[in-house]
Amino acid sequence: MHIGEIIDLARYPLDDLTSTRGQELVKACRDQLDESDSCLLPGFVTEGAIARTKSDGLGKLGSAWQVDHNFAYNDVNDDTLAIPLESLPPDHPRHFKSLTRIRFLARDLQSKENPARVLHAWQGMSEFIGSVMQQSTFPSACPLSSCILTIAEEGELQDWHFDGIDYIVTIMLEKPEAGGAFEYVSGLRFPDREDDYDGVSDVFKGNRDNVVSLPVEPGTLTLFRGKYNLHRAAPVAKGSRRIMAILSFEQVPAKTGTDNYLNLFYGRSLKDLNESERVVQYDWI
Repeated sequence: MHIGEIIDLARYPLDDLTSTRGQELVKACRDQLDESDSCLLPGFVTEGAIARTKSDGLGKLGSAWQVDHNFAYNDVNDDTLAIPLESLPPDHPRHFKSLTRIRFLARDLQSKENPARVLHAWQGMSEFIGSVMQQSTFPSACPLSSCILTIAEEGELQDWHFDGIDYIVTIMLEKPEAGGAFEYVSGLRFPDREDDYDGVSDVFKGNRDNVVSLPVEPGTLTLFRGKYNLHRAAPVAKGSRRIMAILSFEQVPAKTGTDNYLNLFYGRSLKDLNESERVVQYDWI
């Protein structure tokens, strides 16, 4: 597919970011992030591209890796957890285990024509994300994790957690009829200081006073600062399904995932691939 068949370029001129409209788009995205640590671009991906991406993903569903893992609070890579875990009481929120139960479809299992893969590899997408985030940006070169689809069905979720990376880029492909909302709470983590553990504990115990639910519809591109905002994808209700594309970007080229990370989310690592397949090559880098 041509990029104009994937993105609504009339609404989102990523092919001309130096134009007045392109600069206005970048500024609007920055303003959203500054205000709420999230940026939603509804209708970013066309209906035709959504349908093709979903069709490809569902056709490979049997090959997707089922993750069913309880992640420790300490599993994220950050510099805020200064207090040794062993010194904390058993009911401290850092002992909380965050359940991820969802299927992950790796990049190399998708067709080369999958619109999500095409979009992720397109130079203009990296330039757009870099302009919004105001940093050097390259598509992840990992053949497994760089551009993935996640499929969540009844009862499946990604419970409350902080990310180990500054931001994530997602595209909603299928919204569940019930449940499965993306929810977050701001103001509980800041750089170079301990988390607000009382506030985090309240969320873990079910307090929803400060929970924000993002109104994400199919075709919406979302940028979200996940490292400093507690968030989750709520359980999907009976008879529903959520399908999302996750596009990964890095500040340096040719970066790939670690063996432990890849084995957990995809049941394979780079060692399981032919040597020539272990790094994705982009023709513009």
